[in-house]
Amino acid sequence: MDIKSLIENIIFVSGEPISIKKMAQILELDEVKIIEGIKELKKDMTNRGLEIVEKDNKVQMTTSPEAGKYIEKFIASNLKEDLSEAGLETLAAISYLGPITKHEIEELRGVNCAFTLRNLLIRGLVEKTENSKNSKIPLYKTSFDFLKKLGIKQENDLPNYEKYKKEVEMIMAQHAKQQSEEEKNGQ
Repeated sequence: MDIKSLIENIIFVSGEPISIKKMAQILELDEVKIIEGIKELKKDMTNRGLEIVEKDNKVQMTTSPEAGKYIEKFIASNLKEDLSEAGLETLAAISYLGPITKHEIEELRGVNCAFTLRNLLIRGLVEKTENSKNSKIPLYKTSFDFLKKLGIKQENDLPNYEKYKKEVEMIMAQHAKQQSEEEKNGQ
């Protein structure tokens, strides 16, 4: 796969701004090659529905401004509908494991959750909170509105809270152990 395609994949999967430096580390290339790849990718994306936006040595994939009113209608219609399966899964992960990072949710679910998290934030069901371990990576937790909408006073009042929390924590611990073993065997 060429550099331009690798860059496009990383930017897409990130869902958030990613630094050129981090991309260079991931792809094991110098930053100049990454910048050149981004320029080529931007040329290829001319007259398409997506664009690459650059700011402060970071890049992010966005929708084109021309599609703005349609994207707004799409998001508004999503907010009026019931939560999707992805929304419910993400909300359950946050409810039973929160505060939790986006990366941890994605590991648990196995898919990018940037759009789903944004929808849950817009609906007021979850909120970002500061991460004392890493101030650059926010944590997600349920909001007071979430508790009010369910008619509960705290997360512990969720159905089978302790049981499910322990089960999911065990699954995540097994996954982390498996990843650690795979990394050891790969080195």
